Amino acid sequence: MKVGHESALARSIYDMMEIAEKYDLILVQHSGHWNEFYLYINGDLANSFLKVRNVLLHMGGGICLDLELASTMIAEKNPNIYLETCYAHPYAIDQAV
Repeated sequence: MKVGHESALARSIYDMMEIAEKYDLILVQHSGHWNEFYLYINGDLANSFLKVRNVLLHMGGGICLDLELASTMIAEKNPNIYLETCYAHPYAIDQAV
């Protein structure tokens, strides 16, 4: 098991991340505004599993511009995080580009 974020949510995803890493799978995650810490947990997981490509749907926010802008910063620091732009704010998309 990899060492990463110590939250229960992160630990619950480790097995899935290990399988994705073993089989070279892409992890596509629905994301949104219900938990503002989710993006940071995802950043920690991406850092712990560098070979797993992560796609954050809605740029990590959907209807929350702050989270979409934060996801851009997290993606800049983690080359294995990709941002999907459906339902994202145009300003956040512009900043990401």
